[in-house]
Amino acid sequence: MQKERRSNKRIKISYYVSVVNAETYEQLGILLEITTKGFLIDSQKILPIDKPYRLRLDLTDENFEQPFINFTAQAKWVRPDRMEPSFYNIGFEILELSENDKKIVDLIMEKYAA
Repeated sequence: MQKERRSNKRIKISYYVSVVNAETYEQLGILLEITTKGFLIDSQKILPIDKPYRLRLDLTDENFEQPFINFTAQAKWVRPDRMEPSFYNIGFEILELSENDKKIVDLIMEKYAA
């Protein structure tokens, strides 16, 4: 079994959040877990690891004052989804996140922890 290396435990969420490439507007996947340091998505695509992406989380809930947040993240690993073999789980490290957007991520974790 692989040793856990992340310093912050990710929070599983029960809120549908679309993860979009902020430059191409292509939907990359659905958010499964998140912290202010990283997150996990479920995707139909395999993404290259160690490549920085400019991403957007779409916030459809009226609890948020803005419809999305933008940030930079890097895919760190990809593996087939255990439940759905045609999907992939992709772990990201967040490289750049504004202080305001950190507060929004904290709110997502607080309100929608599964």
